[in-house]
Amino acid sequence: MQATTIPEEQGKRTMPICFTPDQLKVVEEYAKKKGMLNASQAIEELLLAST
Repeated sequence: MQATTIPEEQGKRTMPICFTPDQLKVVEEYAKKKGMLNASQAIEELLLAST
């Protein structure tokens, strides 16, 4: 599993999230389709959308 860290509340806190290589590839593809620079941006968008 690979881990990525996403910023919470504009860099005040971070939260590690673990993905399998296949899961990370799906997140990276989503980010690319949405014009994002990296998977962290996609994860942040998805988390904010679920709140």
